[in-house]
Amino acid sequence: MTLSTSPNPPYQMLQGTRLGGLSVDILACVFARSRQHYTIDLLPWARAVEAIKQGESDGVFTTIAMPELDKVARLSDPLALEKWYWFHRADTDLNNIQRLRIAGIRGSNELQWLRANGYPVSMQVNTLQQLVYLLKNHRIDLFLADKKTVENKLQKLDWHASTFRADFSAYRPLGVYFSNRFLNRNTGFLHTFNQEISPCLKQPMALDDAEQIKVKRWLSESLLPRLPMDDIRRALRHYNAEYESLSVAERDQADQQWVRDYALIRNGEAAAGSRLAEVSSRDLSARLAQIQAGTGHIVSELFVTGKTGISVAHSAPTSDFYHGDERPFTDVMSQPEGRYIGPIQYDASSQRFQVKVGLRIDDTTTSETQGVIFVGIDVEQALKVSH
Repeated sequence: MTLSTSPNPPYQMLQGTRLGGLSVDILACVFARSRQHYTIDLLPWARAVEAIKQGESDGVFTTIAMPELDKVARLSDPLALEKWYWFHRADTDLNNIQRLRIAGIRGSNELQWLRANGYPVSMQVNTLQQLVYLLKNHRIDLFLADKKTVENKLQKLDWHASTFRADFSAYRPLGVYFSNRFLNRNTGFLHTFNQEISPCLKQPMALDDAEQIKVKRWLSESLLPRLPMDDIRRALRHYNAEYESLSVAERDQADQQWVRDYALIRNGEAAAGSRLAEVSSRDLSARLAQIQAGTGHIVSELFVTGKTGISVAHSAPTSDFYHGDERPFTDVMSQPEGRYIGPIQYDASSQRFQVKVGLRIDDTTTSETQGVIFVGIDVEQALKVSH
């Protein structure tokens, strides 16, 4: 296999005479695990893209989704996640971006996106350092870049992080495009490649501190006031008492049956009379479904478990009846503040970025733990509305 790429720190970069970087290291791990031999050609970006189009290479990396490549290749699951922000001075009016002077780095994913989406790019430069100097000196009004990369650059220049304003734009998954020619010759390759990515990621994609603050603000201001907490606590008292009589064997048997019923429902078949159907029919489940629908697609799931992790109510059926052995539940129960914020999960089918949040529910009188509320959030939408 021959792959093509171009320098794009920190994902691909020359380290002396060796090609390294985050994406290069992940690829080395993935191909070592799958015993795939490969070579990498270092080319200018436009030439690297043309190489896969012309059949001169089997893949190109690391890139966002590109309509021109979707015709001849398929994009893998993400190797990395860029967090794109608009950087500008505090006095810049963003109400009409089309009139502002926007600059970009030659060959960057951001420049490709700006062009593809009709933004007027008035200047191209070779480095991020040139961008930040141009913005500080009022030569440009705006640029789009990965937040962490810009913050690292400002730190190296001994500039304060507040030198520029940063407004969230979007998350951009970066993957590898493999040509249709190669994939047709190697059936099942992309599925195997995608499966091997997760074990090779050194760190999960996560919200930074500023993003966590915004998500917590959205929860406290927009979601929690809508929840019928009195009804939730009343349901938890009732079902915690009911579930106490379940033995471990009975609980596990109920969980296995729930998983089978969930598969039936996913296939469009009925699971009438099951425990899953009974939980779905509860009044509290109907309330949660209404609340989820009222968030404008920001909430992707909403469910409540009892104090041992057994499902009590849900906005839509969950894949398990028992959640007590899952990390979100155990983390909520072990944290003093009773809160869990999970990693960013990318759903390739919906192209949405999800974060699961868990909030412990304590009895208002005794302070004893009653259960947990779990919320699946479309984090991009939450960050935009909490801006």
